[in-house]
Amino acid sequence: MTRLQRARSQAAAIDLHAYVSTTMFKAIAAAAVVSALLATPVFAQEAIQEPGSFAFYHPYLDVLNGGAPTPALKIANDPAAMQAYVAHELGTAHHHSHH
Repeated sequence: MTRLQRARSQAAAIDLHAYVSTTMFKAIAAAAVVSALLATPVFAQEAIQEPGSFAFYHPYLDVLNGGAPTPALKIANDPAAMQAYVAHELGTAHHHSHH
């Protein structure tokens, strides 16, 4: 390989390295811009200031879930379900067996 060929080979390698570096930088910058545009904003949720007081005055609402109704609310609003629950807890529920 002559000096001229070696010089041309080195020049081509330098140009290729600069091209690859620029291309990689552009690709990374484009990915950063796209991910920033697609990211969903996160908003803080309102907190209940006095959870103990809230739980006392709203026994059937969930303190940890922004005041959403709890499953106990359904039982509280259904007298037959409440009676069955109390009977089950007291151990006086009648068990039906099928023969």
